Amino acid sequence: IAAALVATPLAAAGIEGFKHSSWTPEQGAPSNVVGIAQTPDGYLWIASAEGVFRFDGLSFESIPAPREARFAHAIPTSVFADRDGRLWVGFNQNAGAAMYRDGRLHALSMPSPPPSILKFAQTADGALWASWGGQGDRLFRYRNDNWQVMDRRLNLPPGEIAAISEPGHCCLASGQSRRHHLDDGNCAHVQRALSHRMPDRTDADAR
Repeated sequence: IAAALVATPLAAAGIEGFKHSSWTPEQGAPSNVVGIAQTPDGYLWIASAEGVFRFDGLSFESIPAPREARFAHAIPTSVFADRDGRLWVGFNQNAGAAMYRDGRLHALSMPSPPPSILKFAQTADGALWASWGGQGDRLFRYRNDNWQVMDRRLNLPPGEIAAISEPGHCCLASGQSRRHHLDDGNCAHVQRALSHRMPDRTDADAR
């Protein structure tokens, strides 16, 4: 793990304006890191094959997985800090997702969790989106304290979700390498779209 720390003067141009520091397992840094996020309090949160770690700039603190049995052998696969400062962690082994609150990770009830949660994003309405890159149910939304499977609600075609990003774009690559965009709760094929809008409200929500 390496971090670039701003040195004085702040306006210094080029690499000489920064200080480079690195941490190895000898200093407690985890290996096989798959994601890093920073919460407003300044902590860095690290998802790795060794678990979740919190870094304060000096030392690494291991954060235990949720207590539920399905997390016993699960490994973190993603980590995300939302605009409200909440920290989210995705896991493999169909364990689903967890949120850090009151000093520990809490499991979130999720219908049909995917094999792994690989990506998170947040839309303008505050909803959190999660995805994985395989088959079956691929796109999930967390809003009003509930997870919803969104593939059928948004009429997503078959294919791998390559990326989701703020403020709510979904890049979907189908088996024919097509790209699609989401609009008003429906998915339409377009030849030149590079990203696909995930609407804040769907037709299903309105009903």
